[in-house]
Amino acid sequence: MTTTMDLEELLRRVRSLLERDPTTKAQVGPWVEASLELIRRLKTATPEVHEALDEHFYHYLSDGDIRGKDPAYREAQLEGFREWLAETERKLAAKEDAGPGA
Repeated sequence: MTTTMDLEELLRRVRSLLERDPTTKAQVGPWVEASLELIRRLKTATPEVHEALDEHFYHYLSDGDIRGKDPAYREAQLEGFREWLAETERKLAAKEDAGPGA
């Protein structure tokens, strides 16, 4: 039985992808495989996860090959993605601070 993906798991998986973000063409293949696994896992995500996703998230997952070839594009895209990540982490922290049932 598959468990539901919550916001905490999403952030954990996204941080892992970010740590391995491709900087060379050779790194793109393994990174794309990991991003596709995350996309498959989104099928089990809670509504809260889906509400947190935006264009920065989707562009990040779909443009790994471009970032591996173009350092300027990589840095520009990562700026927006890191902003999304920081905002999503703040939402999770606020939820945890609010306690159970929040």
